[in-house]
Amino acid sequence: GKLGQVVQAYNRGEQTTTSNSFQDFTQLTGTITPTATSSKILVQFEITHHITATYAQFIDFKRSISGGAVTQIGTSTDGSADQGFAYNKSVTSDLAYRRTSITFLDTPSTTSAVSYYPVMKSETNGQTAYIYNGGNLSTVQLMEVLA
Repeated sequence: GKLGQVVQAYNRGEQTTTSNSFQDFTQLTGTITPTATSSKILVQFEITHHITATYAQFIDFKRSISGGAVTQIGTSTDGSADQGFAYNKSVTSDLAYRRTSITFLDTPSTTSAVSYYPVMKSETNGQTAYIYNGGNLSTVQLMEVLA
């Protein structure tokens, strides 16, 4: 198919969670309105993140259809997974700074506005996990692939 619209968003402001349940981080949200229900959306995230020494974090993303369902994509694509797309573990005393790329071809089957944003959790409740590290740029690009 051919490309239709292209949307980009970015964020620099560091956020944290100490929860071992996925939390929404909507500071980086891309929104696109498909021109046809047969369109696919190529979702590309570049996310900076890190975790407290000797602990781990998981990163995934959600799709939110205006007036409709919210779906966590990585965990719903593989029904046996609870980790999402990315796993980052600090095995030594460092803080495991990472830049993670996530690419996914989505089929939202709608002409309503569709938003995509990251979610993150700490593997161990109470340990701080970070997203959108300091001054480092995190981005999302959405490209409509026409049928």
